[in-house]
Amino acid sequence: MYWYDPHKNAYLMDEANQKKHFLLKDAHGESIYSGEPGNIAPTTSVVSWFKFPAPPPEVKEVAIILPRCTPCEDIPIEDK
Repeated sequence: MYWYDPHKNAYLMDEANQKKHFLLKDAHGESIYSGEPGNIAPTTSVVSWFKFPAPPPEVKEVAIILPRCTPCEDIPIEDK
């Protein structure tokens, strides 16, 4: 599998409002995330993280959409 650079294609999907929340950007306009694109061999894994804006307070769950990956749907959002 090839891990694609998510900076343009990763987003949270707010189904309640039908809105996409794209990665936050730093002071230089670069998306805030870790991980580099490249090949992922069978039986291996890759650790990455992504920084998204918070959806509106009424949103209780989102889907995480990453390039060429199955969506992670119905992810609950909890207040801390």
